[in-house]
Amino acid sequence: IDGLIQALDEEEVQMEDMAKKVEDLEKIVQEKNYAIESLEASRAKAVAKLSSTLRKFDELHHFSENLLSEIENFQVQLQGRDEEISFLRQEVTQYTNDLLTVQENNKRSLTMMHEISMWLDGVVSRLGMQELNPDDVKNDRLHSNMEILDAHISSLVSELDGLRLAARTSDSLLLGERNKVDELQKKVEMLENSIKEKDSQLQLVSGTWEAGVSTSDALEVESV
Repeated sequence: IDGLIQALDEEEVQMEDMAKKVEDLEKIVQEKNYAIESLEASRAKAVAKLSSTLRKFDELHHFSENLLSEIENFQVQLQGRDEEISFLRQEVTQYTNDLLTVQENNKRSLTMMHEISMWLDGVVSRLGMQELNPDDVKNDRLHSNMEILDAHISSLVSELDGLRLAARTSDSLLLGERNKVDELQKKVEMLENSIKEKDSQLQLVSGTWEAGVSTSDALEVESV
């Protein structure tokens, strides 16, 4: 009986050891399960992150294609504006040359008018200082000379009126040409401001595209 009791005690001790080992194994299995669940969760996150990265990469690729297309359109527009500005500058140069020509003609007309006016003043002054004898008025030669002088003065007055009219016309043309030049200069300034704005937009678009590409590279490195 003592032998059986001792055997039972030993068996009980072995059973307790086995139970403890089973409990330890269950803890290890539970820890492994937790580790597996954590790995599966990490894998799911990695897959989701990879999917998000691929989606963002596709979006960035599409965005970069659109940016390249917009850049090409901007370049075409800038080239067209450059050609238009070159044409307008040629027009401004032409109108400036025409304006200078009109100014020179106007100066010559004014000089001629001044010379004629001075000559007429001299003639009138000389006639006013001359003391005529009443008997001489009847003289045919004096009468003929006075008629010639009167006709000449009338012709000069008519020519002077014509020159004054031409000068007024030249002034009107000069004013019109100046208005055209001012309008063209305003157009050139507007186009230059527009080109500066397009250049700023182009630089902004290029900076956005480079930032997008850098973000895409960073996402790819992070996913790896």
